[in-house]
Amino acid sequence: GEINEDIVVIGPILSKCNTIVHVGVPFYNYRVNKNGITKSLYNEKKSIYIKHMEQVENFFMSNYPQLEMAVHCFLARYAYASLLDMEMGKETIRDYKSDYNKYKIILSKNYKVLFAKKDISFKTRVQILLILMNLYGPMIRIKKRIAK
Repeated sequence: GEINEDIVVIGPILSKCNTIVHVGVPFYNYRVNKNGITKSLYNEKKSIYIKHMEQVENFFMSNYPQLEMAVHCFLARYAYASLLDMEMGKETIRDYKSDYNKYKIILSKNYKVLFAKKDISFKTRVQILLILMNLYGPMIRIKKRIAK
């Protein structure tokens, strides 16, 4: 398997269904692994996220253009989460500069749609703006130094 592959296959699988029923029970579960990839900082395996984001965007925009706003929100949230992960260390940004720049481009193109949603917290909005202004990482690192 490939990390995060479920995000790419769920849309095409659901599009083949004649009927989808919500039963009100959470059947989709993740296995908890305290040492798993989702618990680690950004690394080479997570680079696949960019490809997956492009695949999801292409699938939904080609087949369900009426979901354009939802696709933009998905892209913004995914880029934001990946950038938060990367901002934890200058080394990560240096080692994955190309990925970092791609995520910033995706976030900068899509964050306004996300901001239009009322369920986005003030903290998240501020973090996104600080990331886009290249201030979030330095602030976090200064905060860590002060705390020592």
